[in-house]
Amino acid sequence: LCAIEQNKYAGVNLKFHPKMAHYAQLYAEYMVKNGLTNKHDCLKRYNFPGLSTMVGNLNAFFEGKDFGEALKSSVKAWYDSGSNMKSGMTDNQYVGCGVASNGKITRVVSWYGKGK
Repeated sequence: LCAIEQNKYAGVNLKFHPKMAHYAQLYAEYMVKNGLTNKHDCLKRYNFPGLSTMVGNLNAFFEGKDFGEALKSSVKAWYDSGSNMKSGMTDNQYVGCGVASNGKITRVVSWYGKGK
């Protein structure tokens, strides 16, 4: 879904990294379970030692949402923002997205980075 929506909104072809996508999904689930919104730099460095940079976007919905709808609206918002969020996702080599909800809150996470 994330790859399809990014290509649809930005006309770019990104290389989606399976491990990064898995980490983004786990992070989204962790935030939903624990109600947290901070990023864990030590986990990023441990899980992706081959990256020179790794940053991310977070979209927090304070309601339960369909995963596909939440992901699509988040990616569109990031691309329409005209800020570092769009360039971050399109200018990096690896991108991964994740989405989670507990029926009360929904979190969408996107990680992106460059190799050393």
